[in-house]
Amino acid sequence: MKRYQAQAGTSLIELLSTLSIVAILSMLATPSVMALMNNSSVVSTQQLLLQDIRLLRSESAMRHTQSYLCALDEKGKCARRANWNRGWMGFADNNQSKHFDAGDDIIVKYHNLPAVGIDIILHTRWKNLKFNTLGVLRSSGHFRLCDKRNSVKRNIKLVRMNMQGRAYLDESKLECR
Repeated sequence: MKRYQAQAGTSLIELLSTLSIVAILSMLATPSVMALMNNSSVVSTQQLLLQDIRLLRSESAMRHTQSYLCALDEKGKCARRANWNRGWMGFADNNQSKHFDAGDDIIVKYHNLPAVGIDIILHTRWKNLKFNTLGVLRSSGHFRLCDKRNSVKRNIKLVRMNMQGRAYLDESKLECR
């Protein structure tokens, strides 16, 4: 009697069916992974901004000097227009000139934000934040961080500031425009 041995390898059909299942599953998972990555970049930018506002407030009170947080222009200086997408700079206004110059100390400065597709909009009466010698803001307001790649409401984050200079996160259901 002859005995037949089973083959030890896989057939081409088995290999192709396994690869097609893996390809279909990866196509289904890609949008959710991309949304998760976009949301994490918005959250990290929100955390950076909140951390810098709090640091600038405490440095202003500790040094007993006015401090400013301003948007950066393409040259890395304080912008005349408030375009926060390029980054921001916080400085202690040591000589009380109300703008950044050689006698001032840079406390925080961010050129490269973690997410390129984020709009950062400051909603106050002013184009920058100013803390007095006690760490108090001149007016309340908020930053709105909108993900341009996805306008889903959950990707819109707020950093609110009150008149005492305290900053906190807000997850309001707002839409980007």
